[in-house]
Amino acid sequence: MSQKQSKENKARLQIIIKQASNHLGVRPGSLVVGDLRDQMAREMLKGVEEAVLQNDKKAPYYILVTARKHAIADRTVKTTIIVMREKPPRMLGTMLFYVDNQRSKIERLWVLPLDIPRPDSIISDIAVPEIGEAGKSMPLLH
Repeated sequence: MSQKQSKENKARLQIIIKQASNHLGVRPGSLVVGDLRDQMAREMLKGVEEAVLQNDKKAPYYILVTARKHAIADRTVKTTIIVMREKPPRMLGTMLFYVDNQRSKIERLWVLPLDIPRPDSIISDIAVPEIGEAGKSMPLLH
């Protein structure tokens, strides 16, 4: 790869990283002391940036970001970043980006909360078999 191509490639990747930081509402490298949400977004941006850089030469792809309570460490959130060739189904607790490195584009497709707030009065202890059956085909993320 020539120096000119390398500079163009680096500039193209920087455009994607800047767009991702705008989607997450943070500036790379900036720090807002005491703001947990911004710090978590910065950590996600690092992971998204790493995924973009590792998949630089590949065809358009999706980046799925999940946030879950850590299974062992109490009060810890585990963020997982998965690069996918096909668009996954919508899942609670996820963000999805579509990335086209060749066009220097990243698009946020969704941000879904971990759970949908609902009043306690509508929660039931009764199992619904149809919902269990429908859930068998859903992917699980740990």
